[in-house]
Amino acid sequence: MKPQLTHQYQGLSCKVLMIITCIIAPIHQAHASLGDILQTLLQTVIEQSAMLEKEQNTITHNQANNENDSQADDDRDFICIATEGAYPPFNSVDSEGNLVGFDVDLSNALCADMQIKCEIVSQEWDGIIPGLKAKKYDAIIAGMAITKERKRVIDFSEPYFVSSMTYVGRKNHVTNALNPVKIIGVQSHTEAHDYLIKHESDSTIITSDNSDDVYKNLQQGKIQMSGIQQKATRHTKEQGNTTQNEEKSKLIKTGPGMALMT
Repeated sequence: MKPQLTHQYQGLSCKVLMIITCIIAPIHQAHASLGDILQTLLQTVIEQSAMLEKEQNTITHNQANNENDSQADDDRDFICIATEGAYPPFNSVDSEGNLVGFDVDLSNALCADMQIKCEIVSQEWDGIIPGLKAKKYDAIIAGMAITKERKRVIDFSEPYFVSSMTYVGRKNHVTNALNPVKIIGVQSHTEAHDYLIKHESDSTIITSDNSDDVYKNLQQGKIQMSGIQQKATRHTKEQGNTTQNEEKSKLIKTGPGMALMT
């Protein structure tokens, strides 16, 4: 009996189907068992052909979508820059819910110089690099220090200022050999955090999600000192009841840069 072709075979070339069918038909008549084997072989070939055709269609569809996305990016008349919004005076949110601070001013100045509209969004610190890698925004300007670890996954501009890490404690809180610093607060996943882990092994390190929470812990007496970028100490001093610990300070030169995708 001549094998019956159905719509399932449409993924395979008609010429190939004709050749295979012509081979199977006479063999099937003479040797039924061999014909069944070849019929099974034909079915397998057809199924594989249909699968390959489906995969090719998927690839073509994805390529078309990528081209459309790329075209959409090229047609944009703005760039999107992320900042943390919780690291005053570099970036924070004012009473009206607007992003303000040095990083915000710098972002707007860059966009003005490039003559392009600037959209600035806030992103929690722990998710700010993953967000850049996921293309949620085009760049990060958030006082982010340039480190070897970060440069493995993203690129940086040249540093836009140079600062250092220092320690801030509560006023009138004496620390010395008889009353050593045992509890230090710091924002997690920062250069100051890395430094404290390496050089303050005798102290308990308390991490917080942002610098505002570190400051609150200091005010409430949950920590004795905080590790912070020196240029940010003015903000904490203005809030009252804090002072920079000159003796404890470690001048670690650091320079934040604008982060970009590689």
